[in-house]
Amino acid sequence: MQDAEPILRYSTLRRLSSSSARQERLTHQGVQSEFHRLARNEPRIDPSFPPFLNRAYNLETVADYETERPDSEIPPERSAEAIETAARLVECIAGLLAGS
Repeated sequence: MQDAEPILRYSTLRRLSSSSARQERLTHQGVQSEFHRLARNEPRIDPSFPPFLNRAYNLETVADYETERPDSEIPPERSAEAIETAARLVECIAGLLAGS
């Protein structure tokens, strides 16, 4: 695929036209599903990014809601790895949207 931006734009517009899709895209699962679908055929997206979104959501859940449990501590190296992967993901998507 030469340029992902038109595909992403078309997909977004198409999904926004459906009222049930509006509800779906507002959920974490809806965003993850759509990203998985789009990333599947885009070789410039690291294949580790879609599963990372699932893991990142789980980390967020633990950090936000499970702080009282003794097994809820997130090791600093796991946090650092998640931050590094998130930065790479954002850089990748920004590059695709910029047309590079």
